[in-house]
Amino acid sequence: MRDSSETHVTGRLAAATAQPQVGGVVVGETLSLRLGCVGPGFARFAIRTGHGEPHHVDVLGEKYVPVPVTSHYHCTIDGPEGLRMVLSGSVDGRAAAIDVQARHTDRGLRLELRNNGLHELQLDLRALAHAEHEKSIRIAAGGALPVFWPAPQGHYDLEVTAAEDESFHRRIVGKAE
Repeated sequence: MRDSSETHVTGRLAAATAQPQVGGVVVGETLSLRLGCVGPGFARFAIRTGHGEPHHVDVLGEKYVPVPVTSHYHCTIDGPEGLRMVLSGSVDGRAAAIDVQARHTDRGLRLELRNNGLHELQLDLRALAHAEHEKSIRIAAGGALPVFWPAPQGHYDLEVTAAEDESFHRRIVGKAE
C-alpha cells in the first residue's frame, strides 16, 4: 500500500510530463474547442469568453467543448505549462472554418492547420516574441498541413492570420521545457 506522499509525488511527475493541446474551429454558431492532454495525467484548462468567471475543464485524453458564439467571437484558453491560445474572428468570415490545433512539446509547438472551408486560403504565421520567424502557407480547401514551430529560447509566442479574412486571428503562447 502506498503512502500519501508517494501518491502526491507520482501525480506531480505525471503532470510534469503531460503535453497539453488546444485548438478550435467555428461550426455554425459554435466555437468547437478541442482540448487534450498527451501523456500521463490530466490537464486543467480555463476558458474565457467574456468578462465573467472562466469555465474550468479537466481533460484526461481529449475533450471537445462547444462554446456558443455570436457573429464576432473572442475566446481565451489557458492550459498547463503556460500554454495559452486566443481565438477571435467572425463566424461568417472566409477563414471561419480554419482549424488551428496546437500541441505543446518539450522543443516547441506542433501545429496542425486544417482548412474545413470551400476555398484555398493563405495563412501567415509570425513570431511575436522570443524569435524572428515567419512563414506563409497556402492550404487547399479540405486540406491539412503539420507545422513545427521552434522555441529557440524556451518560449514561443506566435500569431496565425489569414490573408483573405482580416477578422481571423489565433495567438499561441507557451514555454517549452
